[in-house]
Amino acid sequence: MHKPFKVILVFVLLLALAAFRPMLLPEQWTPSTKAELQSSLEKLDKKMRGLANYEVNVTHLSFEDNTSDIVHDKATGFYRRDQKRYHSLMMGVETIQNENIKVVIDTAKKIIAVVNPDATLEHQGSPELRSIILDRTTSIMKSQQSQSIAFKIDFSENYSMTSCQLAMFDNSLIKEIVMCYSKKVKNHQGKEVHPKLKIQFTGWKEDVKFPAQEFSDAKYVVKEGKQYHLTSAYKNYKLQDQRFNIK
Repeated sequence: MHKPFKVILVFVLLLALAAFRPMLLPEQWTPSTKAELQSSLEKLDKKMRGLANYEVNVTHLSFEDNTSDIVHDKATGFYRRDQKRYHSLMMGVETIQNENIKVVIDTAKKIIAVVNPDATLEHQGSPELRSIILDRTTSIMKSQQSQSIAFKIDFSENYSMTSCQLAMFDNSLIKEIVMCYSKKVKNHQGKEVHPKLKIQFTGWKEDVKFPAQEFSDAKYVVKEGKQYHLTSAYKNYKLQDQRFNIK
């Protein structure tokens, strides 16, 4: 083999190795502590409580079992909030809340529900949930990534999840959640498996100024007196009035 050809071959091999290096290097996980996880969760809670006007894209990915990385189903959506008003699309279910009413639209079941506005929206974050997670934790690993940190959490046997991965950006906004459930379900082949769900949060925007129609329910329902009725465009849907106090 001629020397120039050898040099070229080595150069090509080096380029190939450089290109595949990110794939060959495994994600680096190191042991962490409950105190470190608690600190990150508290920062996340504080960040969310401080957000009153924002939007984020939300993607749900489901897998056939907790060991598979092959996506079984994917649903893209969003969450937009302006003080006590919000508009979301999650796994095919659209929700609009304004000062007067919350409207939930399930296009798969062709159901539209009117509900009282959710007052708990003002209290984002959950110290109770954080406490439960920490109490049920058996081991914690962490991975410092580019502009984010991730935790891999294993739970005790009597918890609804066997494990969970939680990633947060450096500004304490949520990046990704991966949940592996302990309860078995049957997949399309009739085999019992432990399902896995991944939720990704992208395109965070803070202090967003939304148009007034963003939180309008006029597309779906109209109010006559104390009662709500479906608009003509959704007359084939079923209306469920779930308000506990009708004004």
